[in-house]
Amino acid sequence: MHKHNIEQAKYQEGYKIFLGFNDGLKGVVDLKKFIFNNDFSVFKRLQDKKQFKDFNLENHTLVWGNDLDLAPEFLYDLLKSNKVK
Repeated sequence: MHKHNIEQAKYQEGYKIFLGFNDGLKGVVDLKKFIFNNDFSVFKRLQDKKQFKDFNLENHTLVWGNDLDLAPEFLYDLLKSNKVK
């Protein structure tokens, strides 16, 4: 179990995903800057929107295929920082 668990995840548009967490925090995260400004080659394939949209919610985190996921804590902090603005 993670500190923050994703309970809902739904693709919106572009590189945006609606997320709902177990503590009630909900909102849309935009992952475009993260995906396009990341030096890790594993994220390059997510620049293809078709592949980006093809995520699953497994063990309370977003997963793409068998080898790529984003920690719910990272997504929670990203969402929370966007809500503060």
